[in-house]
Amino acid sequence: MSLQNKEKPDIKENISCYKCNMISKFTLSFSCSHSICPNCIFKAFILSNFKSLTTFSINILCPACKKGVINLNLDDWIEILNQLLLQKNMEILLQ
Repeated sequence: MSLQNKEKPDIKENISCYKCNMISKFTLSFSCSHSICPNCIFKAFILSNFKSLTTFSINILCPACKKGVINLNLDDWIEILNQLLLQKNMEILLQ
């Protein structure tokens, strides 16, 4: 079940990640205004030992400053993970 009234995440395209400095197809903006790539967000989620996961959403602290937060409903999180996997698969195919 997703929260239908939740705001969509702020997505920016083709800018560099504040954490790793890599240009990403898309980044997400945290409340602190840092734009972080999905790869760095996924790493932050794993490093949190899944503590940020709730029944309806995930709340991730900004991996750059540890002050900002982003709240994603589970449907948006799954879409981000799917895009990340697609990106990784394309990188493998292009090698």
